[in-house]
Amino acid sequence: MPKKLTFEDVKKEFDSRGCTLLSTEYKNQSTKLDYICECGHTTTTRFSNFKRGHKCKQCRSAMVSKARKFTHEQVKEMFEVEGCVLISLEYHGNSIPLEYKCVCGNLSRIALSNFRRGTRCMNCGMDKLRGENNHQWNPDKAHDTRNTREYREWRKSVLERDEYYCQKCGERHWAMTAHHVVNFGEDASMRYDIDNGISLCRKCHVDFHTQFGFKKNDGEQILEYLSEVSADPWYAGETFD
Repeated sequence: MPKKLTFEDVKKEFDSRGCTLLSTEYKNQSTKLDYICECGHTTTTRFSNFKRGHKCKQCRSAMVSKARKFTHEQVKEMFEVEGCVLISLEYHGNSIPLEYKCVCGNLSRIALSNFRRGTRCMNCGMDKLRGENNHQWNPDKAHDTRNTREYREWRKSVLERDEYYCQKCGERHWAMTAHHVVNFGEDASMRYDIDNGISLCRKCHVDFHTQFGFKKNDGEQILEYLSEVSADPWYAGETFD
């Protein structure tokens, strides 16, 4: 059973990241907390989001602006490193589609933000959804116990806590995936721990497992995945009334 956090524990976490906690009361990880970010912006967040590394809207925007400051030569090199060929002769921003030749030989268009997240052309995308590459593939399906009331309640709790927002790209949809931070089959004691779940849209869920595989997933991988800059930074873990 994880230790129940005190107000002092939470305050230390904010202090360690150069932030100033303004709220004077903490009940649980879903409590809305007012704080001053290290950038000076005053905002509100839940501790569960803050602990996962979410930054305020201004910080996220600054990260995206910095990510856009690439030269055409730098972008070209990014494509070459991945075995692709950049065809577009100009680069105007992280979210502007670029023409390129994919590693599979297919000609396609993609935004640099998506390319850097591991997304490729439609042909490659279809390959990701076949057989054991599919995010729903489970070699132990016969022994999978996810079709239970306990699992459905856990999934519902995770999605409601995150307000049905993808914690990676900010998409909001009722059919979100409740992703296990530590794999469902790795540690039975954490299967239905709400803190072991995070809401991801289907696309981001596929992207995560494409990068990190399907076994021995953990919190360090999630933090690394969420730290990558998204093309649309409007949702940064802040809460609004």
